[in-house]
Amino acid sequence: MSDPVLSDAPDRRLAFLPTIVSAFAAVAVMWAAWFCTHLPGVDLPPPLIAGIILALLIAAIAWMGRLGGGNWRSGIGAGILAGLVNLILLGSMLTEAGQGTPAPSENIDPSLKPGAPLIAGGFLLACAVCGAIGGWLGGRIAKKHPDSSAQAWLARFGWVAALATGELILVGGLVTSSESGLAVPDWPGTYGANMFLYPVALMTEHRIFLEH
Repeated sequence: MSDPVLSDAPDRRLAFLPTIVSAFAAVAVMWAAWFCTHLPGVDLPPPLIAGIILALLIAAIAWMGRLGGGNWRSGIGAGILAGLVNLILLGSMLTEAGQGTPAPSENIDPSLKPGAPLIAGGFLLACAVCGAIGGWLGGRIAKKHPDSSAQAWLARFGWVAALATGELILVGGLVTSSESGLAVPDWPGTYGANMFLYPVALMTEHRIFLEH
């Protein structure tokens, strides 16, 4: 008997694979862009950073759609899923530490900025729209005979996972070479704050940024 997971025959149970893999690819490139554009010393305006990240979201979903015959419906799903995962990154942009900038050793109690829920909702909506655009583009530039089998999508998932792991290895090397280990001493928190809500404005010291 053939393995139903690896079979080339259509299987409704695996219909989610293109969405999952496209979202995973988008998350990997969006995270890499966020990391590079927030490195200490890199001072880019927030609108430009948002434009770069959303453009890469479109590109990632379009590329995956090109390989497997994408469409705007799957693109919307991939965009929303990628946006939901990247709310983890957005959290550090939606908080403020209050008056002044405390020293890294001091405990802080960051609070959400006014309108933070609206910003998060707008981000998800933008990801959905960009996902739809990416899915549509993927369908337009798709290969003449795109492979949409479950086996092909599982192989693509493996490639994306390998590339995403490469990002982690790179950051791990940066942490080690810069001796940033334990720069944040209270993991899974960050200086008394929730690690996902620690304001990025307080990570100007490169060791704290890399370890965080």
